[in-house]
Amino acid sequence: MAELICPYCFKRAKRKELHLRCPEECGTDAQYFSGTAKRCPHGQESSTARFCPHCHNRLEYDYITTKSRIVAMIGSRESGKSTYVGVLIHELRNTIGAAFNGMSAELVGDNSRNRYRALFGGPMYKRGETVAATNPIRAERRLEPLLFMLRFPRARRPIRGRVMRDRLTAAMMIFYDTAGEDILKEERLGRLAAYLDAADGIIFIVDPLQISSVRRAIEDSTPVPENAPDQVEMIQRLAELLRERRGMTSTQKVSIPFAIALTKTDALNGVLPDHSPLRQPGPHHGVYDEADGQHVHDEARATLSAWADGDNLLNTVNNNFSTYRYFGLSALGAPPTSKTQISQSGIHPLRVEDPMLWLLGRFGQIRVRRAKR
Repeated sequence: MAELICPYCFKRAKRKELHLRCPEECGTDAQYFSGTAKRCPHGQESSTARFCPHCHNRLEYDYITTKSRIVAMIGSRESGKSTYVGVLIHELRNTIGAAFNGMSAELVGDNSRNRYRALFGGPMYKRGETVAATNPIRAERRLEPLLFMLRFPRARRPIRGRVMRDRLTAAMMIFYDTAGEDILKEERLGRLAAYLDAADGIIFIVDPLQISSVRRAIEDSTPVPENAPDQVEMIQRLAELLRERRGMTSTQKVSIPFAIALTKTDALNGVLPDHSPLRQPGPHHGVYDEADGQHVHDEARATLSAWADGDNLLNTVNNNFSTYRYFGLSALGAPPTSKTQISQSGIHPLRVEDPMLWLLGRFGQIRVRRAKR
């Protein structure tokens, strides 16, 4: 691997540039030093752990030895992005992988495993609780990335009678727990800008319940989250930020694959017709079904177009991104019974995998069944 991106500071470094650290015996004089050195500055042998030369966070072995794809996720406050991540990882690990030739979804490192259990696995799947924005663990560790890797077995054909070893291909996903409205505030950009610029693909979460016309249509009297940002403005700022970091002109479209995910479709039953593909499970059995994806894309665009400011969102995406697709999904399958409790019927997600499968298809890491013409 020629170069990797640190999942903490998102700066680039070659593997040979990674640092080592003095062992515990060096005490308060412990230092970080070049990974090419045989011993630490005090003459002691270090551990094999590697550290980012910029921020000195430890980099997991699987991360630095595997060619990875970074998928960034962004959405406004209370848009459901954290719930989506928790359910997506659960579904990839327990349901979807079996349909994709034994794909596995693995949390990378103890920090990510412990954080997933504390924020998602325990509250959502054991106690039936929603992902609380005020969760003290989440507040304390919000700047830590959640890393999970998708591994795909890729069999190799024998060559001239020789038996070739099976090989794996992998995609590393990084979830950085930050509010999307931070891109609207110059003083809060920091790591978020580097995170988005480093991404190979972006999933943008659109919360229909933050659109006043939608709330009126479904007769939802719950107030929109206080100080909820304009989601169209967030897309505009995202494109501006990426063009600025990549030295592009204002007339150039950003080429990074951009998935726009319309969430909480379970709350739109009074708006979406029964036959809508947004209310049906996806037929992605071992492949990404392009015909189904296009059907969902068209339906989601038509749904957005019917809402106030929907055409503005569609035009903003089209005029700023060259590769994009719309999706509709429900992470929980039913609206929560309260701010803190998931429906007693449990978690029954719908189409949560679609944006990720589309991106993996774009990356060439899963097969795509092309639409018939």
